[in-house]
Amino acid sequence: MHNLELTEDKKLRKMYAANIGALFDVKTPTFVPGLEMATLEQTAEYFEVEEYVIIGLLHCFREELEWNGYINMDKHYVIYDISKEKPEITSVKGKSIAKFKNGSLLHIPNRGLRSFDIYGLLYISMLLRNNKIAEAIRKQLTKERPLIKN
Repeated sequence: MHNLELTEDKKLRKMYAANIGALFDVKTPTFVPGLEMATLEQTAEYFEVEEYVIIGLLHCFREELEWNGYINMDKHYVIYDISKEKPEITSVKGKSIAKFKNGSLLHIPNRGLRSFDIYGLLYISMLLRNNKIAEAIRKQLTKERPLIKN
């Protein structure tokens, strides 16, 4: 199977949806401390693309991504969840900023935080074309679990 088939066939993507190990085999994703979710910015950094590329996938495949790990998290939910990490939270116009002990900052817009769990990242890799990281993940997916056609 050519790994581009995953970008074109929703049924194939469902078959490979649980193979999250392929993500870590290619590159270790970064998550928000306390959330186990990657922001839109972290997702774009993981795939080494601009944020608008991921936003474009959200526009085209929103329903599929929402079923498989994408969520626009409410600001208050995010703040509550990350509070276990005890960040310093500052409110400014239109957003809150959480500063973690390791020095990293998380900008949380009042409209919510676009986030992907590990399965959402896997789905992005199956939808993203012309991307070295996504291609390597798809190659790893098909290598780990080859598709048997009858």
